[in-house]
Amino acid sequence: VLFYLGFTTPPFEQHQQKIKDEVFRQNPLVSILGGGWLASKIPNYHSPIFFSYTEFDKEITTFGIANYVWINHDYFNMIVEKAIQIVEEERTKKSQKKIQKIVIKDIPKKKSTVIIKDVD
Repeated sequence: VLFYLGFTTPPFEQHQQKIKDEVFRQNPLVSILGGGWLASKIPNYHSPIFFSYTEFDKEITTFGIANYVWINHDYFNMIVEKAIQIVEEERTKKSQKKIQKIVIKDIPKKKSTVIIKDVD
């Protein structure tokens, strides 16, 4: 039995896929925006011979044994929220850069002082 468990320990990629699938199941839009990929990169992977698990903030997020991975749904939501927060921050940064480029582009070329303010 131990020999079987040793050879069927789920690899990190299987844990990542389970996380991506769960993000898509909970929120397809976030998954499309890259949240699933990001959430799958956040937890740390551990594999003590007969089983494997990922953890985030000292809590187990996924647990795998015999080629199957389970997700800790309660704690997993924290990872998804963190991924959503990062995706939103990136979208906001891109939007602000776009706004600044538009403002700079539309300014007449005169010798004057221009102040660019971030749009909230």
